[in-house]
Amino acid sequence: MEIGLLGVTGIAGRAPVARLADIRRDVVIGSRSEYRAMESYDTILEKWSERSLSIRLADNACTANPEVVIIATPWDAAVATARLVAVYLYRKVVTFMSNATAIEAFTAVLLQPNNWYRTRVAVCLTGIDD
Repeated sequence: MEIGLLGVTGIAGRAPVARLADIRRDVVIGSRSEYRAMESYDTILEKWSERSLSIRLADNACTANPEVVIIATPWDAAVATARLVAVYLYRKVVTFMSNATAIEAFTAVLLQPNNWYRTRVAVCLTGIDD
């Protein structure tokens, strides 16, 4: 199973990457900053160099493609991060590592039929497109 993690540049984001990869999950990591994502990638592989971890770097859109996506950003960036990849999150299992406000604001997007127009409307209706 492939799992995408967005916002892996902090300790909170790096820890689940290593743990999931260690239990033989294929993990895709991304961040708004390509260079910070590369630093996190290098840090994880260096720290757990004795293990064979299946981790790859991708942009945020590709990171949101797996069936399970974890948004591992601080609470104040969770909705903005979800907004950036909303079109890719339809019918996905999405977990926010931050507070429930972000989940409530984004639930309507996940329940919409799979087409651009309705997802776009759902984003606007939830208010996360302001």
